[in-house]
Amino acid sequence: MGLGFWIYLVLLAALLWVIIKLAKETNLLRDSYPADPGKPSTFSLSKCQMAFWFVVVLASFCFIWLATGAVDTLSSSALALLAISGGTGLVATLIDRSKQASEQKALEAAHAEQATIIEGIKDSGGVPGPTQTQELATAQNNIASASSQLTPLASEGFLKDVLTDANGIAIHRLQIFVWTIVLGVIFAVSVYQGLSMPELSGTLLGLMGISSATYLGLKAPEKQT
Repeated sequence: MGLGFWIYLVLLAALLWVIIKLAKETNLLRDSYPADPGKPSTFSLSKCQMAFWFVVVLASFCFIWLATGAVDTLSSSALALLAISGGTGLVATLIDRSKQASEQKALEAAHAEQATIIEGIKDSGGVPGPTQTQELATAQNNIASASSQLTPLASEGFLKDVLTDANGIAIHRLQIFVWTIVLGVIFAVSVYQGLSMPELSGTLLGLMGISSATYLGLKAPEKQT
């Protein structure tokens, strides 16, 4: 192993260190909403998948270039995996933002309803009737429910963040996590043995796409813990 290979390993290790450090200290790989003050947000499965394939493909490209001198080595499978992970990350972000906007509107509507009821109580002499009391209690419950949906979640550790939702370990999260790791290992071993980026079968790429689509489809109604 020559000097170039050791430089490659050092640079790769440095890249991984920077990503891990930023993942711990920033929202690079975390959900976009802020956590409670002093507590980090939960890790985002889609962002972690994007980072995983970015590192795998970049490391493979540099390894092949170092070993063969070739630079035109990106395969269609590598591009497809980058596209799938990027598309998953984009749609997941849009889903999160849509859910946050919907929950914020629900909270504002509940506050407006409460204010209207209070004004009605004041106009009627300041003593609420049975109907107004019931309406006020309902409005307060709606505010509490909407507020709880907007309460930021703090990280409970990488694996728990990416594999669980409010009901525990979620099969759609476990599926995409496991298949990402499996295909990543297959990809890296193929690069090492053949000094070229592999052309994965349409079946394997379809499996990755189905896992991502299932994850996104079940992500919309879930609340992560």
